[in-house]
Amino acid sequence: MNEDISRFDAAGVDLLKEIGNIGCGNALTALSQFTSTNFSLTVADIEIVDYEQLPRKTDDLEKLMAGVALDVTGDIEGMFMFIGEEPLVNVLLTKLGLCSSGESLELDEMQRSALSEIGNIIASSYLRAISDLSGLDIRISAPSLAIDMLGAILTLPLLRFAASESKIIYIKSNFMIDSHNYSGDLLLIPEMASVDTMMKKLGVG
Repeated sequence: MNEDISRFDAAGVDLLKEIGNIGCGNALTALSQFTSTNFSLTVADIEIVDYEQLPRKTDDLEKLMAGVALDVTGDIEGMFMFIGEEPLVNVLLTKLGLCSSGESLELDEMQRSALSEIGNIIASSYLRAISDLSGLDIRISAPSLAIDMLGAILTLPLLRFAASESKIIYIKSNFMIDSHNYSGDLLLIPEMASVDTMMKKLGVG
């Protein structure tokens, strides 16, 4: 099993970058329509990381963030998370007419619903890219939103998957909106058996 993961690390990163770029294109189109805003969305980096590496790859663990988590089911199982910093969340909600610039992450029900839908759009876009290239049937649950310190948000996947040998596909993305750059982290956390399924269907290994 560990040998399979090593091959995925070596041979799969370029393919994951291609998937990430396709996912970015899908998400950009959908988010532009949803927010009525033209902006760019690019993949800054993609890595396959161990659970113990994740805190070192992310931002300040005590920084207030918004996290949207969705369960992944179907031919692969696991979790997808979108984690956005406060400035990114505020500017996206502002474009929807739901937030004033500089407002904190104390969100009302309508704002929380809109942010959950943004996370849903991003997850759907990236997972559709994997599905289109692999032919896998991939489904997602309704989104679950958490506003908390980054360390607390990361506790959910760490507790759920840390006992397995699976790894995290960590996608660092850049949102360019009104000439300002904002970062957002995307995490795809497949179950170990699902990693094997993805590898075979994508022709890796």
